[in-house]
Amino acid sequence: MTDNVNAFATYSRSFEPVSASWVARYGRGKTDYKPIEGDNYVLGIKADLFDNRLAGGITLFQQKRINSTRFDRDDENRAVAAVGLNWMTTRDNLFRTIGTGYWPVAGVDLSLLVSAALAAKVAVILRRKQSVRQFAMADKSATPERLDVASG
Repeated sequence: MTDNVNAFATYSRSFEPVSASWVARYGRGKTDYKPIEGDNYVLGIKADLFDNRLAGGITLFQQKRINSTRFDRDDENRAVAAVGLNWMTTRDNLFRTIGTGYWPVAGVDLSLLVSAALAAKVAVILRRKQSVRQFAMADKSATPERLDVASG
């Protein structure tokens, strides 16, 4: 466009086979997973302004994926277990580490517990949306607009 303003666009295709280690850990006996495939679109503009003292840009992304494999994981339980195991093996429980100001251990324990709580909350929300969508799909009068409102 000019020496200081540039526009760009890219397109790419992606292909990602499902890893054998993920199938072994989370596949629950199923082995016929299809690879993830997709199309990626990027459109943007970059600018260097005021004698290159200010740089900025705006980028739009769109990614279309098919065959996205979803594995059921229990990571929130593992985070809570890590905090419990730390307490059992070192006697550094969360209350003690906060009380004594031992922040390296307290910080890790707090971050694990917060991560576990967030993961559990997101899992509940996603399960609720999935069950609403499945119920609505069973209803013959379900339309895409009604599904978006129901799961929204």
